[in-house]
Amino acid sequence: MAVAPAEPDCMRFISLEHDVQADPNAMLEAKGWLAATLAAAPDPPAAARAACLLPRPSRQPSPAATATGLNAAAQRQLLQLLMERQPADVWRHLRTRQPQLLPDFFTASDARIRGWFAHFDMAGISAFQYGAKALANYALAERDHAWQHLVWTGKHAQAPVAVAAKPHYFCEPDVMRSVRRLLRDCPGFWRSEELARSCEGGAHLALDYAFFVEVSLGVLCGVSVSRVWMLSSLCSASCASWCGAQRRHVLLGLLCLSSVASTIVLV
Repeated sequence: MAVAPAEPDCMRFISLEHDVQADPNAMLEAKGWLAATLAAAPDPPAAARAACLLPRPSRQPSPAATATGLNAAAQRQLLQLLMERQPADVWRHLRTRQPQLLPDFFTASDARIRGWFAHFDMAGISAFQYGAKALANYALAERDHAWQHLVWTGKHAQAPVAVAAKPHYFCEPDVMRSVRRLLRDCPGFWRSEELARSCEGGAHLALDYAFFVEVSLGVLCGVSVSRVWMLSSLCSASCASWCGAQRRHVLLGLLCLSSVASTIVLV
């Protein structure tokens, strides 16, 4: 009697994958198994972890073209963790590679402008924070050419002398329109020491981690001192410790991003 040929492993995998994805409960259970299995596994060396997940130097114009699925998601998660832990260092390397980065970042989003520049305070300039402090100090220091770009919400525009005497008047600028005018007509502000000081701590990275992660991927796909620093940081002992501490969180995030991850543990 003829024996039916064994079903190829790839066909059994495809069938199993289809069955799991068709059942939400099976999908959830498989994700739980995978997360528990990986979380219980011993940590590989940090250098090996980085080598597996991070992009290699490439001449391709788009970093996204070199990574897909879980690998791409893992790259982004690792870079975001680095930004959360070392924002000042990450920003220092990014800004040296792309001087136009800040104008491009704020031009693309009103929410980013509000998040960074809408921090005026009735207590006066000393209480201003982030971009609000940079804008106020620059406008006063360079008032001969910068003051004209400010737009005010009150009945009339404020003069530099009036604001210097009564700093709480600086709570009246139309932040959105003022910053938009500075983006369009005042390139000096975006190269100023005032703005550089407000950003040196890297707090603005948190306004949109995804944006800066994509920029960082571009750095990692090139050949530069910044790439060497990022790889060294991601392979360092300190990075290994905090990455390990948050490993389960990262894995669960990656699982949610990939529809096929739930089948890995079943193969």
